[in-house]
Amino acid sequence: MNRELIQLNHICFSYEKDAESTEGAPAPDALRDISFSVARGEYIAVIGHNGSGKSTLAKIMNLILTPTSGELVIDGEPVPHPDIPEEVLLRVRRKVGMVFQNPDNQLVATLVEEDVAFGPENLGIPREELTARVHDALAAVDMLSYARHAPHKLSGGQKQRVAIAGVLAMKPDCMIFDESTAMLDPRGRREILATIRRLNREEGIAVILITHHMNEAAEADRVIVMDDGVIRMDAPPETVFSSVQKLEELGLEIPQGTALTQALREAGLPVREMPLTPQGCAEAILHALGKEGAEK
Repeated sequence: MNRELIQLNHICFSYEKDAESTEGAPAPDALRDISFSVARGEYIAVIGHNGSGKSTLAKIMNLILTPTSGELVIDGEPVPHPDIPEEVLLRVRRKVGMVFQNPDNQLVATLVEEDVAFGPENLGIPREELTARVHDALAAVDMLSYARHAPHKLSGGQKQRVAIAGVLAMKPDCMIFDESTAMLDPRGRREILATIRRLNREEGIAVILITHHMNEAAEADRVIVMDDGVIRMDAPPETVFSSVQKLEELGLEIPQGTALTQALREAGLPVREMPLTPQGCAEAILHALGKEGAEK
């Protein structure tokens, strides 16, 4: 089995020229020479300031947009463009699902279970298997007890979990979350992140999490930093978030735990590590305090 689920080779993309722009002026490139791959079961966070190309990249991988140039390969199959056959489009979207920022944009039915069934039903899944998929998808996001509820009466976090279930019922190998926690309160964000982590670890689904929350990105296996349509960094979170000056130059913050321990270092506390999570931060500070006490 091919380990690389998604491959992007020198991908470029330009939006059509604005009608009000100077006639004949070339459209600016939203993506420029993007190359990277996504392995099966991998958890990748994509960060960058507004307009850096994050959402455009997501839409390329799900074929909402097609590349201007370059090669997109999904599960070993090069995707022809600009004219993509319908059967290829369906195969790609079965393998690569996408959850958007606003769950209301993905909820289409009057009952939760009907909403979750919408995607796989359009794929022609037999009724018996469809029922099982809806049940399993709702169970995976802890929403099975809400199957007969009206989606519009749910909280933001619950709506987003239903949207995730709708994609999950299509049994994708990869799920892209495009700022899927941006409109939620802190509790809703925690619920969705816990769901995403569980799907990745227990179901083996590859995750591409596009986010502007650095604490969310810190939990990924790998972080891709975008700026002005290009990839500036692609490395484990420990490497990315230790490059504080470079991130600041790109207009990005660092995780709160990392910022705190850096400030403590500058104040003279011998914090040995540069932790990314609150738990890691607490452990590093306790270790430093213990070491400092022993030295005294």
